[in-house]
Amino acid sequence: MIALLGVICLAGRLTMLSAGHFQRAQTADQAGRMEEAVESYAWSIRNYYPGNPYCGRAIRGALHVIDECYKSEQVDRKQQALLELRAALLSIRSFYQPYRRELEQIDKQLQDSY
Repeated sequence: MIALLGVICLAGRLTMLSAGHFQRAQTADQAGRMEEAVESYAWSIRNYYPGNPYCGRAIRGALHVIDECYKSEQVDRKQQALLELRAALLSIRSFYQPYRRELEQIDKQLQDSY
């Protein structure tokens, strides 16, 4: 019973942290601060647990920022953002890799950019 309560508290804390970083990322994205947005999205992803509602949204948000970098021909910023997102996805790996397709997509984009 105590272990279950501990898991519930941990999940709640991770959700709150992830939500805070996600909101900061959205604010930075809307203000055009791309580096700050990607960094905050990455921190939101790092608070991953199965069922966290913000991780998938943070990945989509970060990929949106990366696409904007590509459209505005900011290649260095795009590569840095891809590396940041890749590091965040690799940091949540345990006995399986969540968001494997997104990670493969990022790896392909990084290979194409070099």
